[in-house]
Amino acid sequence: MFHVNGPHTTADYFEKSDLRYCVLAILYHLNRLIDLYTENTQLFEETYPSGTTLKGNVWSPNVFYEIDAFLGAARRVYESIRKVLWKHYQGRGTTGRWSSIRKVFTSPLNVPKSFLEILDKSWQTIGVKLTDYRDCVAHYEPLTNGMTTRWLDRYEGRWEQR
Repeated sequence: MFHVNGPHTTADYFEKSDLRYCVLAILYHLNRLIDLYTENTQLFEETYPSGTTLKGNVWSPNVFYEIDAFLGAARRVYESIRKVLWKHYQGRGTTGRWSSIRKVFTSPLNVPKSFLEILDKSWQTIGVKLTDYRDCVAHYEPLTNGMTTRWLDRYEGRWEQR
């Protein structure tokens, strides 16, 4: 159970709602990706019956919209966690809330060590790569860069995007 130091305004509770929202957004976009993949593979099965071709394509940017949204929502989870941690472990009256999740690990203040270890492992195994993917899409190689045509290959009797 968290201990909240002192009284808070309604706005002080947005952090938990933001975190919940980001987690639900991840699930939504992941489900949409699964649905779109299923729709596309069914379309391929109807258009290219088994054994008639090994490769096909479809023009639809929907999958890329969902990938972009999924990466953004997943990355925001870490930033939302940072805000909740600051509120509960640093307390009111202090200044300089961590500017990013990375700061939590360099100046953890009063965050319990056991939780910090779990968060750091998650950050190192998922968060760093996730940030790289999101930054690549957002800043360097946008998904709109000629990628609206998706190619699928038949692989062991199923369609997969390669």
